[in-house]
Amino acid sequence: MKKTLFCLLAIVWTLAGTSQGVISDFETDDFPVVRFRIQSFNPDTATATRLRVIEESKEVPITNVAIIDVPPTPRKSNVLFLWDNSRIGDYTAEMLVDLFNGMVLNSQMSDSLKVDIAVFGRNQQGDKSYSSLAGKFITDLGDAKKAVFGQIEKGMTGTGATSDLLWALGEGIKQVSSQSGDEARAIVLYTIGSNNITSALEVTPVIEAAKKNRVHIYVVNVDGDEVGKTLCERLSAGTYGQTLFTTGSFQQADIRKNERDNKQSQHTFLFVENETVSQWIAHLPINWEGKTYQVTFTSQFERINQTKQISVELGSDTLTSAYQVPGMTLWYRVKTHPILYSLLFVLLLAAVLVGGYYLLKRHNKLKALKEEEEEELENERERLKSDQAKLRQRVEMAESAQRRRQEQETARERSTQVQEQLNAISSLMHSRNARARVMVFSPSGSAEYTMTTPQLAIGSAEDNDIVIADPTVSRHHAQLYYDGMGFGIRDLHSTNGVVMNGMKIDDLKLRNGDSLMLGRTTIKIYL
Repeated sequence: MKKTLFCLLAIVWTLAGTSQGVISDFETDDFPVVRFRIQSFNPDTATATRLRVIEESKEVPITNVAIIDVPPTPRKSNVLFLWDNSRIGDYTAEMLVDLFNGMVLNSQMSDSLKVDIAVFGRNQQGDKSYSSLAGKFITDLGDAKKAVFGQIEKGMTGTGATSDLLWALGEGIKQVSSQSGDEARAIVLYTIGSNNITSALEVTPVIEAAKKNRVHIYVVNVDGDEVGKTLCERLSAGTYGQTLFTTGSFQQADIRKNERDNKQSQHTFLFVENETVSQWIAHLPINWEGKTYQVTFTSQFERINQTKQISVELGSDTLTSAYQVPGMTLWYRVKTHPILYSLLFVLLLAAVLVGGYYLLKRHNKLKALKEEEEEELENERERLKSDQAKLRQRVEMAESAQRRRQEQETARERSTQVQEQLNAISSLMHSRNARARVMVFSPSGSAEYTMTTPQLAIGSAEDNDIVIADPTVSRHHAQLYYDGMGFGIRDLHSTNGVVMNGMKIDDLKLRNGDSLMLGRTTIKIYL
């Protein structure tokens, strides 16, 4: 009774089935022709003959199925190697060493691979046993090997008479499903001989659990019988994996624990078939992505503006979704009543043309008025600019005249002050009978002058008091002066300067007998 109930539940589960894919991007522009996309995790290629599209409860014809090339997304691959310990007993350690040496460590795997190894069977008390040797999924395969060898050194015990393969697969699905949801996940099951699976109904719950969690199951079956092979194929095909059948001949294998490190292992089937298993793992991310198709079909409905359910069947997979059936749009009515809508179009076009004519006329009139206003405004701006320029010119002329008057007044005041000072100093010179005798010795000759006024200009120009015909003397070279305290000489920024005793001077009080050099001319002063 319990077994019958279990079978009924398995059938219901199979029929309900979790949809293994996504339907999206419905296009109804050409209704009743409908297009949509379907992403199926089933690696089998979908065709118009293998797909069934059902609207509500009626199957509709598929007119086209096209594969859309979507490159797989780079992702990590989580692979659980599940080992049937109850079938090989004490040779498990040696077999696992060969697994690493022959397949994992020698395969061309990328850094994206994460692995764990689990063994299952029955312990000495007859209880079910499931053990993860690494304890977690490890990216570094060398670390994984060390973890496995650590468990081997502790000793692996326990063999049983019955393989709990389906139970162990369920535990393995739980373990591998705990990894990240966007990472590829797979189980590689190694099973030996007959696995005691006698019914497809026993396999169905495992298949559905794997499909629900998107776990691919690959099976390596050694020395299996025909029934076991058939059910192993069903198990792998139902989860989009693959099955590998091989022969081990363990009864004749000469394997001893102390020969663990011997490179020439007797159970060579692992080495022979490792390349196939490596290909499974290498293609896991691509198979896990599935395929994307664009499907075109002809709907059974009229334009009713309602949401309708749609399902797509591909093999044992059923995908469901819903799409909006369009209503009677204006464009559709135009297409179905061209004469009526052509007349309406002509009337509408005439109304648009008439309205456009008056709008254009009104626009041109407003544009002319605006241009006239802008022209007047521009003329007014130019007039204002001209007036401002004239005003600035008059202001500048007035300011310039004012500055000249101020400068002239300042010059007159300064000249008056200087003349008054000179008159005062001149009176002082006469009262003190202060005078100086100046002897000039130039390349052109010598001369003598008497200084009886407060200032005496020296240079090569004709307007000087003492004119020296010497090209090394500047036009206005120096000035002799009397300031009431005594006589002095001042350099008037000449080219060669005034030199006394080899040093240039700017302003110097003179003493009786001083000798000065102006270029190549010598001047002696006698007070």
